[in-house]
Amino acid sequence: MWQHVKLLLAQKQHSAEIQFLQPIVQSSVPETATKTKQERKEEAIVYANQVRNIIANAGQLQKSNLVYKDKQRYHLLLREMGYS
Repeated sequence: MWQHVKLLLAQKQHSAEIQFLQPIVQSSVPETATKTKQERKEEAIVYANQVRNIIANAGQLQKSNLVYKDKQRYHLLLREMGYS
C-alpha cells in the first residue's frame, strides 16, 4: 500500500470523483440461529456480488475474475523483473 501512496504523491496533479450511492441492505430478514454456516457463507457471497455489481455499474468499471492471489503473483513477477 505504501508504494501506491508514494506513487500517488509523486504525481504533479491529482483528481478524484466521489459518487455517493444508496445504502445497500443485505436482507430485511433477521438472521436466525437455524441457518448453517454454509448458508450464511453463501448469502455473504451473493451480497458481495450484488455490491460489486452496483459499484462497477455506478463507476462504469469493467469487472475481472482475478482474485487477490493473482495480484500477489503479478507483483512478485514485477519484482523479479526489477520493478519495485
